[in-house]
This record gives sequence, structure tokens and C-alpha cells, in this order.
Amino acid sequence: MGPNRRSNAAIWASTDALGGGTSLRPVFVIDAEIEDVDVELDDARSALDKARSAAENTDRHVEVDSEILHGDPAEAIAESAF
Repeated sequence: MGPNRRSNAAIWASTDALGGGTSLRPVFVIDAEIEDVDVELDDARSALDKARSAAENTDRHVEVDSEILHGDPAEAIAESAF
């Protein structure tokens, strides 16, 4: 997903979070099979910082609580949803 799409997704999610009376919680999952975790951590931090900035630079004023998860992406996201 390109940078503009990510920003647009964060802005859309901000609106959706406010409509539902909740915070925005972007997550980045580092696959357990990744060998160079340091590079992936840098990518994760960068992506989440950009999502936070996109969400906060709107007039929507939504709380943003991001998280970096580790493991199988589908499983990690499913487990974090509860």
C-alpha cells in the first residue's frame, strides 16, 4: 500500500472511530519469519508515525493508540482485536 493510500486509510479510520465513539488503533505486524527484525521495526515505527500524523492532522481530534505486534499477521491482528 502506497503512502497516500495509507494516509487516506488513516483519515477514513479516524472518521469511523469518532462515529463509533472509540479511538483509532493502527497496528503493524512483524511476521515471525522475518529475519531482519531491526529493519522491520524501523518500517513499523515509520508507518505508524505517518498514520498517527495523518489522523492527527485532521479536524477530527481522535485519540490514536498504535501498536507493533509480532507473529503471524492474521493471527496477531485477530488476537489483538479482543
